[in-house]
Amino acid sequence: SGAQGPIGPQGATGAQGVAGAQGADGAQGATGAQGATGAQGPIGPQGATGAQGANGTTGAQGAAGANGPQGADGAQGASGAQGATGARGVQGAQGPIGPQGAVGPQGPTGSTGGSGAVGSQGAPGPQGATGPAGPQGAAGLQGSAGPQGATGSQGAIGPQGANGVTNVQTIRVASGPIVVAATQNASVSASCPAGSVLVGGGGRTTNTTTTSSYSGIATIGSFPNETNPNTWSYFINNTNSSSVTIEILSYALCAKV
Repeated sequence: SGAQGPIGPQGATGAQGVAGAQGADGAQGATGAQGATGAQGPIGPQGATGAQGANGTTGAQGAAGANGPQGADGAQGASGAQGATGARGVQGAQGPIGPQGAVGPQGPTGSTGGSGAVGSQGAPGPQGATGPAGPQGAAGLQGSAGPQGATGSQGAIGPQGANGVTNVQTIRVASGPIVVAATQNASVSASCPAGSVLVGGGGRTTNTTTTSSYSGIATIGSFPNETNPNTWSYFINNTNSSSVTIEILSYALCAKV
């Protein structure tokens, strides 16, 4: 069916006729041609519904009506399937050079390249300032002795020295035969008499049997006595694994004062 055409103008209203009696319903006649619309008569009683008439011919397409208001947006439809990749386009023109980027991180150190050829000798540079003195070097090796120098002149005579000791006598003290056990020590002391001072001393041992020997008897001390400075003490040790019988002698050198 075509679109509804525009409504025609309202016809003039005819005069009101006298209402006749209601006749019986006749048979449905064929649909006549559309007459002009008469004046609106009073509404009569409702008649029985007639049979459906045949459809009339479709009228000509009416002019398009004005656009209605924009309807509300519909709900989002489901995504369509991925389309096939299109053909590659033509290469675009070269764009302008972009701004300088930030410096990147330091890359790893590359391997050392081979030594280059030696360049030609450059011109000497200006003399630099004198540097500070270096630290004192280590002492050199002792040099060989030089030749003997000439004898010097005779020096002046020195002052008179103190008088030396006089009337020195030796005081000898012997222990007599004593038995010294293995690894043990023994000693004898000799003292100066009153009126003299100790100026030196010493000691020794003698063998008093025919079966022992001097081997294994060690001197372990020979010095002035610490508690009596006017006495000389002599100490020995028997280093043998058995006892020995010996005589120990101590000597004090005494000078009169």
